[in-house]
Parts: sequence; C-alpha cells; structure tokens
Amino acid sequence: HEQGSQSGTIGLVLDAAGRLPVVREMRPGFPAANNGFIHLGDFLTQVDGASIEGRSFADVHTRIKGLPHSKISLTFMRAPKQQNGLHSALHLSQPRLFMVTLTRVDPRNQRHAPEVHRMLA
Repeated sequence: HEQGSQSGTIGLVLDAAGRLPVVREMRPGFPAANNGFIHLGDFLTQVDGASIEGRSFADVHTRIKGLPHSKISLTFMRAPKQQNGLHSALHLSQPRLFMVTLTRVDPRNQRHAPEVHRMLA
C-alpha cells in the first residue's frame, strides 16, 4: 500500500462560525475525543502555530489532515462560561487559549474503536 495516499485523522468535526471554526463533534475513540481537553464549542485558532482566522474551511481542512502517525498542534480558544445569558462573575472575563498536540491515526483502523474514557474532564 502507498503510505503517501493515506490521510490521517484526529476525529474532529468543525463548523464554520464566523472567522474561526468551532468544534461541533469529536468522534469517539479518535485522538481529539481521547485527549480530554477539547470541548464542544471551542474555537480553533491555530494549526501548527499558524493562525487560521479568516481562512477558508477547505484551507483549514487541508492544514489539519496529514499522514497517519504524524503529530499536529492545535490551539483553541474557549469562551468564558455564561450564566443566564450573561458572563459570570467578571464582566470582562477573557477567553482562555490552550494548545494540544495530537497524533493522527489511520481512520480505517479506528472504525470500531471503543470510546476511551477521559482521565481529565
């Protein structure tokens, strides 16, 4: 088999949401879900240290895919929690940025992967 034709995945499903993609889903058993730090609703801001703000959805997808077993660093922004539609406690509370490094997997080997319980929630 030709390794160059294979595309690795991290199991992250994004939606276009303004200028930054937002996490809509994480496929069970894949690196994004197993990581435990990424939450639904987090905004993706960087791929491998490069800002993706304002980039096309196709460009972001191209930057995320790669060979199985290769590493990718993603930076996310999590908005402050809201209560009753208002920002809690501090009105000017800042969004939190965090980075995760994941290893892409071959999706053919993950088809029947069981969901792995998160150690950190």
